[in-house]
Amino acid sequence: MNYEDKSDFEINKSVYALEFREQPKCHGEFIYHPKMCSEYDPCNNPRDSWPIIIENEITLFFGWGDCEVSFDYLSPCGVFGTHETLTHVINVSQAKVLRAAMICYLMKKEKECE
Repeated sequence: MNYEDKSDFEINKSVYALEFREQPKCHGEFIYHPKMCSEYDPCNNPRDSWPIIIENEITLFFGWGDCEVSFDYLSPCGVFGTHETLTHVINVSQAKVLRAAMICYLMKKEKECE
């Protein structure tokens, strides 16, 4: 699936469904976490994304400007899951590194279901 074309809201909904094994409670363009009584926004809020990043061994690399990520040489700019193989590489040339990490998480879960 091409997650790059999805909005933050759509990615957040997919992450919520996987993490909590239920469909999210949406109010307009917002997702609310019932136990925390707050907005759930892992694409933009480290409070929501960091536990997922740690649990799924997603690594964040920061670089300067545009860079390419390859399996042979990892430049300091990309997001990937260290679990087993480097099959979840995403070039992070955008400012939204948490969004890239959540896309990596969704790609990893998709790969596990194959």
